[in-house]
Amino acid sequence: MSYKQHIKRFIPDALKNALKSSPIPLSKNHKYDLYTKKLLKAYLKPESNCIDVGCYKGEILDLMLMYASKGHHYAFEPVNVNYERLVEKYATQKQVSISHYALSNVIGMSPFQYVKSNPSYSGLKQRTYERDEVIETIDVSTNTLDDMGIQDKIDVIKIDVEGAEKLVIEGGAKLIEKHKPLIVFEHGLGGSELYCTNEELYTLLTSLGLKIFTFERFFRNKNELSKREFKSQFDNKINHYFVACTTIK
Repeated sequence: MSYKQHIKRFIPDALKNALKSSPIPLSKNHKYDLYTKKLLKAYLKPESNCIDVGCYKGEILDLMLMYASKGHHYAFEPVNVNYERLVEKYATQKQVSISHYALSNVIGMSPFQYVKSNPSYSGLKQRTYERDEVIETIDVSTNTLDDMGIQDKIDVIKIDVEGAEKLVIEGGAKLIEKHKPLIVFEHGLGGSELYCTNEELYTLLTSLGLKIFTFERFFRNKNELSKREFKSQFDNKINHYFVACTTIK
């Protein structure tokens, strides 16, 4: 474990939350959080409808509600304790629907690696971790986005499921192809390679009519990533969060 990782492990949650409010990025993940907030603020309209896959504590869902207050928002969270907290948190928000599923490309049950010492790392498969973690294997219900019966036109989807993003997209291919939503998704070395290759994910997204951008390219109206550039981003750990959409507004 690096010195930076060791220190981060013992930072109180209250201080972490305060640091997250800084407008200056303090880490790569904090940079992605700021970019996501900027993107949602610019892209969403009050009536927009969104999907948050891997909702966890609801931080991105809160932004969706802030910038699309009149829309309907769908959240998916498979871990019991997180799901129950979300249900309690959004009990008065009638425009929020919370489902207790791990979205995938199949309907059924699946083993799930619940990282008790660092819950944000939890996922269907045991991935590479930065330090020794306390992991409990639990069973979760899986479902596909296309089988959730969503009738609203979906404008934005956020997918952060520790590498299983391709499974979520496959399971929602009909919805995505129909509505062409903007998708913010994670794809990084240490987890994603357990589920697919770069080429497979790139081919899937482009076959659904979407182009892939880094946040920097998206906000600077630059060209989409080529298949080679997307692979380079992954192999060299340049970025692990991306934007997929039809065109830049």
